[in-house]
This record gives sequence, structure tokens and C-alpha cells, in this order.
Amino acid sequence: MLATQSANFVPRQPQIVHKQVTIQRPSSVPPPILAVSSNASPSKPTLPPPLAQTQQPTPPPSVVSPAASTSKLENLSLCKHIAKVVASSEDQESPFKLGVRWSLRLTSSNNSHAHSKKRRKIERPVCKTCSIALARPFLCLDCGSSWCGAREGADHALQHARSQNHPLHLDLHSRSVYCFSCGDYAYHPALERMINSEIVSYEDSLLAPAASSSGRKRVPFQPWKPSSSLTTTVEPLYPRGLRNLGQTCYMSVILQAFLHNPLLRSYFLSDKHNLHLCERSAEGDKPCLSCEMDRLFTESFSNEPTPFGPTSILYSVWLSSSELSGYAQQDAHEFLISAMNLIHATTPGSKNIDCSCIVHETFSGQLRSEVRCGKCGNVTASVDPFLDLSLDLKGQVAAMEHTLLGCLNRFTSSEKLSPGQYSCAKCGDNSQVASKRLGIKQLPPVLNIQFKRFEHSTNSHKIDTPVRFPLKLNMGPYITSSSSTDQSLSGTETPPTFFEYELSSVVCHEGQLTNGHFTCYCRGTDDFFCLDDDKVRRASLAEVLGSKAYLLTYVKKTLSFAERST
Repeated sequence: MLATQSANFVPRQPQIVHKQVTIQRPSSVPPPILAVSSNASPSKPTLPPPLAQTQQPTPPPSVVSPAASTSKLENLSLCKHIAKVVASSEDQESPFKLGVRWSLRLTSSNNSHAHSKKRRKIERPVCKTCSIALARPFLCLDCGSSWCGAREGADHALQHARSQNHPLHLDLHSRSVYCFSCGDYAYHPALERMINSEIVSYEDSLLAPAASSSGRKRVPFQPWKPSSSLTTTVEPLYPRGLRNLGQTCYMSVILQAFLHNPLLRSYFLSDKHNLHLCERSAEGDKPCLSCEMDRLFTESFSNEPTPFGPTSILYSVWLSSSELSGYAQQDAHEFLISAMNLIHATTPGSKNIDCSCIVHETFSGQLRSEVRCGKCGNVTASVDPFLDLSLDLKGQVAAMEHTLLGCLNRFTSSEKLSPGQYSCAKCGDNSQVASKRLGIKQLPPVLNIQFKRFEHSTNSHKIDTPVRFPLKLNMGPYITSSSSTDQSLSGTETPPTFFEYELSSVVCHEGQLTNGHFTCYCRGTDDFFCLDDDKVRRASLAEVLGSKAYLLTYVKKTLSFAERST
């Protein structure tokens, strides 16, 4: 299925209907389940009565009556006793934090999957009065003693709360605070954050032995706190220059074009190729340019202001391509082709036909060649892939200024073939003049265009004629009419934005055929930058469009994608 996704398209969110549910609390809310009577049904457990309903002596003044506790139960965070625990919980030796740690050790010890055979099993706490082992102990947050509830014993926790005026107890089973005065669990956001922090710290302590044995260090959890040093403004990332390693400007401009390519940037920064997990790099006998690109993107987007020296990339290219080895001057277009081939070859799962590697998914398009017989009109068509378009600059009137659109028109225009160059498969005639025409069958997401400025013949020279090129390019007129990509599966015409491109980078050459220097302009967040090896500066739009371009990179405004069968 072929679909389009526009850069300005906002996907429609599914409509969610919110229903407000009102929970009516009864006039008397029972306390949590703490005991089960021997005569009661298993589905209806017996609940311990509030303090004021027990047949005990008159409670201390701080223990409130059921009528007063009813109003406090309207909001669990309104318990007046919880503030004392919150104030003392910052202390590392407070009964609350010690109880939470004790609860975590008990849970880990009782879980058969959480501990090894060498880990000593922690004994259950016992009630201070009846000395029975407790599966659900209650820890007093005032004195730190453990007591039994009504489910396991004689409910000494309730008796202790009344007699000693210690209403708050920590349920070690659920790590929740229960107030015997209010007759309900007490909640406070600060205590919940502390419990979560203790859980993360305890999990880190369990993983510490494994991390130390593997040599990797785990950063301990630290809750975020606002600081006055933090700023709210986000500055755009400034491009990082690349050092010239000895006439390597041809490599620097192509690497900068790759760094400012949104598809390559998303691929490598999303860890689609990790140099630490690459099997080719692990073997060590063959260079991997994909790993070097992963290192380049990491270094370039590290916010380091100093220029970066891509020595490992240069060394990998030297080992992989003998034509580019050495310190001689090289052509930027040749390095572009070699770099794309090397990234394709080092991408896992790459293949020669119908490849889905990052290079072909980004730069690959299709050209359609049609040859028409001059006698019978038979058309012979063939389709060839391309990674870039090479456009001629010769053939125009010298007084006319070259333009990118004019070069594309000549590239896709029909040309006459000499007699004998073509033999018709239908009529067998080869004496008539046939015509040949090139067209674009499938557009790539990123379009590379080269101007043939270097004329290699008996009189080799460089064509210095300036070429005008637009900021936005429409490739619709150069698509062949028989292209299957012009229409979607629904039969509707493809929108015009499908053929629109925006300028991403410009590579320029200054000098003569045998010697010179490469520079490039790359598009940033809101402006263009001129990158001359390690020197980086902002450039105006007029400077960019007025430069003598050698290589152009255009990025599609609307990306197309197809669902792949798995």
C-alpha cells in the first residue's frame, strides 16, 4: 500500500469520550480488612472496629471519635497525624524509611524468583507482645516496634495505638500507612515519592554485583530537583566543523551534507546502527563505514564546540577504496558515490536487488529509458536505478545563463539516434532514425544532483559558468507519464506536494581542474551555514543561491512509504 505523509499534515486524533464518575462515600466508611472471624463467611471478613467502638478504657485525647473521623475520611490526605511522619521521613534512620527497606527485603526474600540460593532468607518479624511470626506486620512509626493485627493475632497493634497514643503504623505488606485514630489508610504524595525512591535504590543495589562483574557502572537514581542554574531557552545546535587532515576538504563537504540529511540523522541518532553491537567491527579485520558514521553523528551532536577530526573515517575509506587512498586531491562526487556504496555494503541485511538499507531508502530512485522506432513507432522501455543525477552544462548558447530547470529539461528531452545505433525488435529495421528519451519513474526521498563541471577530454578544463538553482524544486514535469507512482491505489491523482523538494546542502568548488578547494552550505534550523573545514559561519540566502554549485542535495517535502510484508 502506498501512502503519503505531508510535513504539514496533522494526524487526526481518535475521539475519546470522558465520563465523569461520582463515587458516593457512605456515612460510615469501614477500616481496611485486618481480621477474619472464625464464624464469618470467607467473602465477608470481619473488620476491626474504630478505636472509639472497642470495649476499652477511655482513649487518650488525641484519639478522635468516629463522628470526627468521618469528615476526615472525605479526603485520605487530610489525616492530621500524617504530617508528623512526613516531617521526619527525610531522616535516613526514620522508622518510615527503615520500615520501607525492611518491607522490600521481606518481599525479595519471600519471592523465589528474586533471590539466589546464596542469599540468606530473612526471618519474619514477630509481635512484640505475643511473639508470633507475622506475615503482615504493622510497624509503629513512633517507636519502631512491630505488632500483630487482628488477622494474625490479638490485634496488639490496635491496643498499642490506643494505649501509647501512637496512631500511625506502616503496613509492611502493602507499604501503606494506616491511622488507627482515623480508622483508614492515610495518603501523602511526599511519602509515595519516598517509597518509589527506596524501591529504585533497592533494585540498584541488587543489580550492583552484576554491573561490577561486567565492568559497567550503573548511575544511581536521583530525584530531579529544580535549580536556578537551569534555563528555559533552548538554543539551536550549531554545526561542528571538521578538521582538514591533509587535502581532505572533498571528504568534509560530503560528511557535512550527510550530517544535515534528516533521514540519515534520524537513522544513526536513533541507534539503528550501533558501533558497539556491530559484528563486523567486533571481528576487527574489516573496516565498517556504518560504524564510523555512527561515531561521526555521536561526535557532531555532542554539543562539543571544538572541531572534530574524522581520522577513523579517512582510514576506513583508504582501506576500502584504493582509488581514494593517499593525500592526493580527490573529487567530492567520487567520494559521495564511494561513501554510499561502503555504507550500503556494511549495513546488515543489505542486498544488490530491492535493497532496503538506509542508502537505498534515502537516495535511490528509478530512471525510465524509452526508445521509439522511427518506422513502426514501437517503444522499448527499460528501468534503471540511480543514486544521483549528473547534468551536463555544455550545449547551451554561451550568452544564456545556465539554470537547474534548463539542465533538467535537456536531461529529459528526446534525442535522435543515428542510423544503426538501434534495431527495432518489432519490425527489424535499423536504417530509420530512432528517438531516445529519459524520464524519472520513481523519485527518491533525497535527490542528489551533480553538475558536470569537469570536462575530461583532449582539452580538459573546468566549466566555471554559474548555474541558478531554486530554493524549492518541483520535479513533477520530469516524471514519465507511464509511471505507476503517479497514482495511489485508490485511483486518485497524487497531490502536487508529492513532487516538491527543498534545498538541503550545496557543495562548491573553487579553483582549477587540477587544484582547488571544496566548501559547502548546509541548511540549519532557521538559516544556512557556510562550512569550510573547521570554520563555520552563518550565510545569507542570497549568498547560498548565488554560489557556484557543484553538488546539490534536495530533500522531499512529502515522504512516501510502503508497507512491507514480514
